[in-house]
Amino acid sequence: MIVKLGVYIATPADFREHPKVADGASELLLSIFGIERLSPRIVLGVSSIPLGMPVEVELVLEIEPERTRSLSNQKWRQL
Repeated sequence: MIVKLGVYIATPADFREHPKVADGASELLLSIFGIERLSPRIVLGVSSIPLGMPVEVELVLEIEPERTRSLSNQKWRQL
């Protein structure tokens, strides 16, 4: 289960499309875990991210042993 999803985007002060940028991370996680495994997300614009990265994704997961085996055999190989 996804406990926390945070997306930090290096943007200028007048940028307002943060949710659209973060949708890519949400869509990937949705395809892997399904809707019942998604949590609310936080999306923030920041002035800079270390190493000049444009986006940083923070993901905290709660791992269920049986679910982990299933994902490692199916979905993760597709990535």
